[in-house]
Amino acid sequence: MTKQVETRRAPALRGVPARLRVRLGLGTLFAGLTLLPGAALAAAPMGAVQTISSDGYVRGWAYAPNVPSGSAEVRFYLDGPTGPLLGTVQANEYSAAAQAAGISGNRGFSFQLPLQDRNGQAHTVYTVASDPSFDDGGAVNMATACTMSNGAGAEARARASDDAFSWECFRRPGDNNVGGPDLWGYCATKGSGFEPHLKGPQVATNAAYNWVCRKPQTYTLDMNVACNKNFGSGVEGRATNANDAFTWGCFRTTSVPETRVVDPDLNGYCTQKVGSGYYPTLNGPQVGSYASYNWVCRKSGYADQSLIMNTACQIRNGASSFARASNVNDAYTWGCYNPAVAAGTRVGSPNLEAACLDRHPTATPFLDGPQTGPGAASKWMCRASLNESALVMQTACTMRDANSQARVANANDAYTWSCWVQSTTTTVVNGPDLGGYCSNYVGSGYEAKVTGAPQGTNASSLWRCRKPRTSPATTNLGSQSYFLSPPATQSETLHYVSMHLPNTSGATRASGTFYPWPGRKVAIQTPRANGHYNSSAAADNNPAVMAKIVQVLDAAYDWYVEATGRTPPTANHYQSRLTFTVIEPNCGAACGRLGSTGIELSNATYEALYKGVRDSLANPTTYPRPTFDQAVFYELGRNFWLFESELSYKDQLTNPDGSKRGNGGSVVTGYAVAMRFYSMEAAGVDGANFGSMTFPALKQAVSDLVDTYLANTSLTWQNTLAQDLGIPGSPYGGADLFASFVMRIASAHPDRDFIKLVWKHADNQPNASTTQQTVDNFIVATSLAANTNLTAVFSGWRWPAPSATALSKISHLNSPNLSNYGL
Repeated sequence: MTKQVETRRAPALRGVPARLRVRLGLGTLFAGLTLLPGAALAAAPMGAVQTISSDGYVRGWAYAPNVPSGSAEVRFYLDGPTGPLLGTVQANEYSAAAQAAGISGNRGFSFQLPLQDRNGQAHTVYTVASDPSFDDGGAVNMATACTMSNGAGAEARARASDDAFSWECFRRPGDNNVGGPDLWGYCATKGSGFEPHLKGPQVATNAAYNWVCRKPQTYTLDMNVACNKNFGSGVEGRATNANDAFTWGCFRTTSVPETRVVDPDLNGYCTQKVGSGYYPTLNGPQVGSYASYNWVCRKSGYADQSLIMNTACQIRNGASSFARASNVNDAYTWGCYNPAVAAGTRVGSPNLEAACLDRHPTATPFLDGPQTGPGAASKWMCRASLNESALVMQTACTMRDANSQARVANANDAYTWSCWVQSTTTTVVNGPDLGGYCSNYVGSGYEAKVTGAPQGTNASSLWRCRKPRTSPATTNLGSQSYFLSPPATQSETLHYVSMHLPNTSGATRASGTFYPWPGRKVAIQTPRANGHYNSSAAADNNPAVMAKIVQVLDAAYDWYVEATGRTPPTANHYQSRLTFTVIEPNCGAACGRLGSTGIELSNATYEALYKGVRDSLANPTTYPRPTFDQAVFYELGRNFWLFESELSYKDQLTNPDGSKRGNGGSVVTGYAVAMRFYSMEAAGVDGANFGSMTFPALKQAVSDLVDTYLANTSLTWQNTLAQDLGIPGSPYGGADLFASFVMRIASAHPDRDFIKLVWKHADNQPNASTTQQTVDNFIVATSLAANTNLTAVFSGWRWPAPSATALSKISHLNSPNLSNYGL
């Protein structure tokens, strides 16, 4: 084998002396290059193809500077840029060569050449690197997507974390409020003395999350210090009411001199302090030695009583008043005086917080008792939190009720926490609006995509919003020659998890190690390295068999693309190829995803496929064309069912147990039944026996169902397809009957290539919300594909009449020859 390895870098770097290059960000500009205002340079991808190994792998590295956070896409063409596309991979593997070139991150790629293109002849691989084909807009928020499809209150859940397609939306009845969280109980678990504490105001931004547990230390609060904090020295704290904690004020002291007040009340003293009938009088001269002390209280018939002048002054002027005679020798010189005092002027309120901070950096004021009551004003204290711990509201609610959840009604109000017990019953509603989420919350053009294997560890978290990039930059990494034959065994192994979850309590998905056998568009994944399921015999180790299988399935895939005008979204894949995986248990003989890639085959189904191809290749005289089991072509039809919105019936049907199910079966499955026959013919293969029937007999039996249906005049669309039922007493179901209708129209218009037109016309019809609208869409699509107004045909087939809107789309077409349709 000869190989040519060529490294291609961004075109802007070629032929330019290193001294003229100026590095600017991710691009490279030339000295003297002039850019138009606002223009930006698109840096071309860079990289290299390093090897084509003997086991058929093309390896190298690629980097897209325009999207440094993404992975470059690498495409491979056979024998030149205009040759068939062999496949596409992302450059997201480790590469020592990329690291050596100064490119960080995983930039390597490996691509296994298709089996049919390793045919023992000389070929080249033409490799192109490009920017990622999409922009990534982030993960899909499933809760929001459920709200968009069902309104407020809808919730999202994945039935299985290992299945990306298991998401559903549901509603609960009203939950039960069981009270507030047990804050004191929770804090008690942190140790003796811990208490709940709000660090900040009750109402503020995110105040609800400021709760903590604290263990306090108390200190006395000196109100004089609290006053000094606000007003400086010379100010003292006073409570105007010792029994009210909120009457404290700060007072500044001033000196007031002695003041003369009202003269003593002599009469009042004698009557109040001595007794009734007593009156003041002198018991000596007014003027004389110490005459001022001659005052007495007298009552006829009684002894004189002393008259105390201080008390006489206090009767008139208050308890602080005192008496003084300006001349002790004159009884009429007494006067009353208030003493000199230090008076106070209120200047404001004490700063309790600042006074507490003097005691400890975390201390805050608190009232150790009620606001009013005996001595309440003296109950102010400082409390410091010497230990602090987070307060977990969910745990505090669990202490209230083991099944409760903590919820806050207003994150900006610390007192709006409550504990709720969810209802145990739920109702499944509409699925999440993935497309709506991406377009509304990320941007126009973004779509929801699964960014990995849809089954596997945490696969449910792989949904992301992505948008196709327009005109991605590309770089040719060169052509490399190879001369290879199909391999007898495969060395690469893959871990695969089944997309089928058995409907059994506690069941898990099947998984295991598999060997990939790639074509250009599809790959077979088998549990044995030789491609066989359970045999290692030489007769079953035939590389040509595997090459023929993938070559034919590639052709069938290409025909489906041509017939529908679309490709299914990627779900299960190997290097972007649709996968057929041989695994058990799965959903039966075979199963395929609806509307996305991924097919699983049972052991028996794969054995029938493998042996049919093996035996027909070994006996070309007996089998001019390869013989294939029909199941793989039918399942491709499931993957290519891309018309759910336009054609799938919308009515709900009732199961025997009373539960409801959708009614897409006759159309959805009938599409795959019919397309199986056409895709096999297009791929150039014959069908293996279907049970005891030859494949041509099976095809004819399905085709003839229309005639059997018409012969029984009691049968209508309403009591067959509308109920997902076939002809009573027939082994064929509603899906086969629908396929028969499709095949009859196709046979009536052999010149129209009907099958390659009808689904494209269906894709152009409006999304349907009722079954009648899906019937309208089908009648319109078939009429346009046949270039014939088929209203009379469907009427003869006892289908519902199309609506006036549908009829207006086809009324201009040719009239049918009813005999061509069995009428």
